[in-house]
Amino acid sequence: MSAGSVESPSVWSAESEFAYIAEGDVSSVSAAPADLQGIGVTLSAANATASSATTGLLVAGADEVSLAAAAVFGRPLTGDGGTAGAGGG
Repeated sequence: MSAGSVESPSVWSAESEFAYIAEGDVSSVSAAPADLQGIGVTLSAANATASSATTGLLVAGADEVSLAAAAVFGRPLTGDGGTAGAGGG
């Protein structure tokens, strides 16, 4: 009886006494390290691109819009309608 004529399960079963490994293409296993290295190179390039695109951002509060928002919302809340120091208490 040849090995090709024997049908073996491709998934291990707790009920079986033996674990079977499905026959497959060995070249796909040997190509895996190169594939993983390629993925790593691609991710490194993407990270470098993303970091260079975000390093030129202004710090919060260093632009005109942030300064205007801080002037409006940065006043202390006094409970008297925002008239601190204006004699409105």
